[in-house]
Amino acid sequence: MASSVEHLRQTGGAQANVQHPQSAAAQQPANQAECDPIYRFKLLLPRLKESLVNLMKIAGTCLHHNSQQLEDSTSSVESQLQKFEKSLEEFYSMCDQVEISLRLALEGSQLNADTVKFIPACVNIPNEKGELPTTQRIMQYPQYQAIVRQQIHSAKELHDLLLQYAQKISSKT
Repeated sequence: MASSVEHLRQTGGAQANVQHPQSAAAQQPANQAECDPIYRFKLLLPRLKESLVNLMKIAGTCLHHNSQQLEDSTSSVESQLQKFEKSLEEFYSMCDQVEISLRLALEGSQLNADTVKFIPACVNIPNEKGELPTTQRIMQYPQYQAIVRQQIHSAKELHDLLLQYAQKISSKT
């Protein structure tokens, strides 16, 4: 699981170091796979299917050898068992990666829902060219700063109030 992420990062880093006309197009899918869990899930799905097919083939071979009860080929049975265990571990690893991708997607969706709920307008930040994006609900950055200052002030007031009540309670006892 971690080795797959490291492999993606290494291949993404290798693509970033090479400057070719196609490097920008080749770099986008690697970056998208690191950032977007749904895209990563879509990439993992064919590998998961392939892993399952391989697991079923090896399991069928093991079952066939066990049903024939070949007593003279114990080393063959052991090697088949090792192949089965290896393919089973690979399948479980792929399932874990798929689960992580889906959990990240769910967390991202929940975070987005919370963001829309508590800050219902987008912050308008200029892009690299200095142009402002054109969306329907835009909040200028100074307005966003004012909201953040207000939230910080409210949190500080609440903290001070709780501290004051805690001191009153401790002084009474």
